Amino acid sequence: MKKSLLIVLVFLAFAGLCSAQEPVDLGRGLTYLRVGDFRADGATLGAQVSTNRPLVVDLRGATASAGEAAEFSAAVARRAGSLPLMILVGPDTPATLMPALAKLPAGALTLGIRTAQPAPSLVIEQTEDADRRAYAAWQNGTALEVLINGKLEKSRFDEAALVKEFQSGHGTVTPPAAPNPAAKPEGEPAALADRVLQRAVHLHRALIALRPR
Repeated sequence: MKKSLLIVLVFLAFAGLCSAQEPVDLGRGLTYLRVGDFRADGATLGAQVSTNRPLVVDLRGATASAGEAAEFSAAVARRAGSLPLMILVGPDTPATLMPALAKLPAGALTLGIRTAQPAPSLVIEQTEDADRRAYAAWQNGTALEVLINGKLEKSRFDEAALVKEFQSGHGTVTPPAAPNPAAKPEGEPAALADRVLQRAVHLHRALIALRPR
């Protein structure tokens, strides 16, 4: 009995370690980190935040205690410079993280759909269902490149407007309309895109494009 219990505990501990997401290079110096359980991902998160490089932190499905949230807040406060730190939030972002996200330093802002908590600095027009399905798709095997680019033909944004959004830290963002599912051939599913993450990537690229040379 004791041996069986030990095996179960070891398995659960190993599963918890495997749940931690590794940082992903999104190109042009931008890193993406999805944070699930702060106990598993906290060390990686702290290391990434302290690098002072452009970073997207996805907290849409995170779980964190009040103490872990305070540690995250302290790490963000120590971040030097004004390189973008874009934090993705959603309806399922836990209340324990609200104090940490209420007051962010220069260069950091939150992005999410209209019903995200806390209210994001930049609001992306996407339904809760689509946001959750796009969030889950990567874990289910869909490549991030597909979720960011998808089949959003000529999804372009005005770079100056994007930078203005970043500098002001607030506003409602309406991405280009997705292709009309009714116009697709019968049986072809509608394109799935993570429009919150997509906007973060577009914002980073716009900042690069308008950087003084």
